[in-house]
Amino acid sequence: TKLKWNYLSWICHGDSDEVPKKIMWVTGPAGTGKTAIMGSVADTCQGKGTLGATFFFSSFSGSPDRRSKRCLVSTLAYQLVQQDALGQVAEQILSTVERNPAVFERKLEVQLDQLILQPLRACRNHAPLPEWPKVILIDGLDECEADQYHDTARTNAPPRSKEDDQIEILTVLKKAASDPDFPFRIVIASRPEHAIKQFFTDIADSMVRELFLDEKYNPDADMALFLESKFPNIRRQCHLPSSWPGGHASRKLVDNASGQFIYVATVGRFIEGSGGDPDELLKQVLQLAGVNASTNPFAPLDALYSHILHSSPDPQLSTLWLNLIFREQSFDDPTTVSRIRMTTVAPGSDKIRTLRHPATASTKSQLFGIHTLQER
Repeated sequence: TKLKWNYLSWICHGDSDEVPKKIMWVTGPAGTGKTAIMGSVADTCQGKGTLGATFFFSSFSGSPDRRSKRCLVSTLAYQLVQQDALGQVAEQILSTVERNPAVFERKLEVQLDQLILQPLRACRNHAPLPEWPKVILIDGLDECEADQYHDTARTNAPPRSKEDDQIEILTVLKKAASDPDFPFRIVIASRPEHAIKQFFTDIADSMVRELFLDEKYNPDADMALFLESKFPNIRRQCHLPSSWPGGHASRKLVDNASGQFIYVATVGRFIEGSGGDPDELLKQVLQLAGVNASTNPFAPLDALYSHILHSSPDPQLSTLWLNLIFREQSFDDPTTVSRIRMTTVAPGSDKIRTLRHPATASTKSQLFGIHTLQER
């Protein structure tokens, strides 16, 4: 879509801008498709080899690691270790963990310096190669909740607010983007909450490019363009007639989406990846009962998810896995949790690559415990 390629152009060619910026702030009200577009950009960048790392905050996630800042820097470091093009940087990161496993308990600024900036500085004599990844994506910053450093019931210190932690994250990211040895651009997506907007306006204005999702980026037009691209691919793959699926189907899907880009993206994945007859699958979606977007804009999305779940070969097993994912924090066995977490570390990949560094078991377990960023 137009918006997606706006992102990708800046990621790959932003240095040629009249006033180059290292950070892009993608903002807009709820329902404008920020997370869906960030996910699509992440998948595209992963395929092109330009994705360095991602973190998707979610206040609705069952995992507390995705609702707080605690695992942000360590997760980014873990994903950089997985990059084949960053072999020397990965060696430095793993050596740091080997020497100081307690680094994961330090404040974010210390973690950033020791796990990311110092390893990059150690490789400063090796200029970034063309195949190095180019971007780090942070989605849902406004959904980050407060992480208390102390027991407020036993001390006089005031409890931290979520705004405190969000500003701490932004301060750390600004420090990274300001470092001459940090080669990545950073895309941050969030709602235009007051504290976040004030930070970008008052503190980081000179290095931030703002992209506000409003009527300029009509979500309906963007979704229509997405379907115009998706349906021809499905037609070619499945040898369907050129008239399929017809304009009425696309218009109804856009109407059902109610501005939620994730709706059409999910329909596309369902039809393309289910292995069934695309025409029959599309008819099923269009005929879903009880869908009334006028009273509840999320009703079509809820109905779609329910239909996909019940269409799976084993709905009961699928439900079990969803419960495991959303309730993973309740497990007592950390190795079980780690295995679940590891399944989503590399967006778009089928396998988790092993660490190349001959680290000790304790070092690997520290890294394996790092939570993923992209559970979409």
